[in-house]
Amino acid sequence: MPKTTNKTEVYNKVLEIGQLFYLSSLELLGVVYDIKPAMAEANTGVYDVSTPARLKKLGELCSELGLKMAFSRRKYIINSPRGIFQEVSLDDPRDGNLIIGISKDRKKALSAVAHYHWKMLDSRYGKSFGKLMGYPDCCLEFGNYLNNNDANPDNFGFRNPAVESLKRSKKVAWQLNVFILSLIPHFPCSLDCSPSKKYVDAILDAMRDVAPDFVAETEDQLKNYAALYWNCADRILLKGDFQSDDFLHSEIAYKKMEPRITSAEFYQDNDSSYLAELRMVQKKIVEGNRLTMTPDFFEVYKDGKSLIKKKKDHPYIPILVKSSDLEKTQSIKRENGHK
Repeated sequence: MPKTTNKTEVYNKVLEIGQLFYLSSLELLGVVYDIKPAMAEANTGVYDVSTPARLKKLGELCSELGLKMAFSRRKYIINSPRGIFQEVSLDDPRDGNLIIGISKDRKKALSAVAHYHWKMLDSRYGKSFGKLMGYPDCCLEFGNYLNNNDANPDNFGFRNPAVESLKRSKKVAWQLNVFILSLIPHFPCSLDCSPSKKYVDAILDAMRDVAPDFVAETEDQLKNYAALYWNCADRILLKGDFQSDDFLHSEIAYKKMEPRITSAEFYQDNDSSYLAELRMVQKKIVEGNRLTMTPDFFEVYKDGKSLIKKKKDHPYIPILVKSSDLEKTQSIKRENGHK
């Protein structure tokens, strides 16, 4: 049983846990308030001499919240924006992260660690992991689809979840605008998935009294910003007059921008040329005030003058998206080869 039910105390302890091992505070709140049964994460920070003491503190905080925690006895090298990792021993000199699992039930916490490990080695365990995490059944089926079992080289070993959700969507609900910010721990089967929207509403409701500024800012971004999106770590938020004919053709005249280019900090191995290109695009967007997107290229302008035009290797990467009820006006099947 938790030692405190005071919402502010609970929230502060959840934030402290998150800071110890880079665990999602939102997902932890979901476990605390029975919105989801368990959580697990591998991006927990590099294992070093401070880790044992931090694990002890984690156990104490979890106990105060009525939670149980478990962790892996091996560490993992996070070496890709797609989360691929290599498993090594704790005494290996290379930097690596632990897998940490948390639940109100100790068996589920242990199982969360094991399933996270298994699912990264064999995609067949993805569905059982999702069941343990409490993901909606419709999204579990979508997760099975995301596994690149046919080794399609265009998917880099794993399909881009946000893009694949977009292809299945007729509209982008603000709660599920994962191109801006994802408040859910799973991949939504569509960007208007009812169980997923319900989860987001429950998480935000749990925070309204203790973090009203965060909730207000989050809702503003999800509802009012567009995202120039490459992957889960790299996007640039733009606020202004957004227009779209379909998901492949859009533009925005913007007055405000916020970069979220985080690959360099988040992953242990990065493509320097890729990061340099992102920084160059960011620089031009700072200088400009309008961006147009097509399946073949995107272009940044300043008062009608082109500042940069970049060819795209894939019609959906990058892509410019904003939440809306816009119905698709053209078939999504145009994605490959649309002109």
